[in-house]
Amino acid sequence: MIKEVIKKNLLLNILYRLFNEFKTYIKIINGNFTYNTGQRNSEGEIEKSIAYVEKLINWYNQVVPLEDNFLNDKKVLEIGPGDSFSIAMRFLQLGAKEVTCIDKFYCNRDISFEKKLYLEIEKKYDTSILENGIIPTSKLKYEFGKGIENSNKDNYYDFICSMAVLEHIYEIDKAIDSMDRMLKINGTMAHRIDLRDHGMFSEYNHPLTFLTINEFIYKSFSYHSNNPNRKLIDYYKEKFKDLGNYEYKILITRVKDRNLDIFKENIKFNIDYNKSDIDFLEEIIGDFIDKFKKLSEEELLITGIFLVAKKIK
Repeated sequence: MIKEVIKKNLLLNILYRLFNEFKTYIKIINGNFTYNTGQRNSEGEIEKSIAYVEKLINWYNQVVPLEDNFLNDKKVLEIGPGDSFSIAMRFLQLGAKEVTCIDKFYCNRDISFEKKLYLEIEKKYDTSILENGIIPTSKLKYEFGKGIENSNKDNYYDFICSMAVLEHIYEIDKAIDSMDRMLKINGTMAHRIDLRDHGMFSEYNHPLTFLTINEFIYKSFSYHSNNPNRKLIDYYKEKFKDLGNYEYKILITRVKDRNLDIFKENIKFNIDYNKSDIDFLEEIIGDFIDKFKKLSEEELLITGIFLVAKKIK
């Protein structure tokens, strides 16, 4: 009841998030990196967890040919694995030489359920990755307690990927520069990025309310707390253009509140969005902070993307 009252009032919601940011900062400086973010297996249902793994692999397959020897003998970095290494295990089953998983926070997990899940995945795909029911440390490495922006293993990985993670990294420039250093020439990045507010304000306000908040205030309650960094499609276009050493494309996965079954590089009026979407923007754009007022209607309506980039030099 109290949380609902707070969420309905924008000012109270911001104050609550400032308090939460302070608590998160205190946890970090005290060396406590345990968090509940990224929990996908909390219901404890094997079938649902396997279905989720298959969905993510299918999404990756739309942008890189995972099931066509793409990962053979490759070193992979997965950012933000959450509460299991099931995607890393699938990468190993698909031929990866080793997988490193990195998380800023350690996600609470059910170890016994995790082991059952790995055994089911092993059985489903008829492989022999596991040793005594676990993924061997010679093939899987796990690091937590620091963000990707603070990693420095240069020129090591062939494939760097993430699923709805980059939007939570406030120092995204540093993170991408770090990944650029870590990726080998001819290596590939693939990141699915959710550009929405993750329910911070949209539950009781319009879905772009987070674009109306002053930059200093927004950073004050988001920097440590993994709130969305408000980097939209325009940022990723400019960032990889400025890097200059990638062949890249940005596929659109979601427009406003609608998921696209087939990812595409461009969206079209009256097919992917319509006049009511434009009318919606015209009603609210005056409340945006200046940098978001400058964006096109399509850039504001795109709420999900898949960034795929091959390093060419």
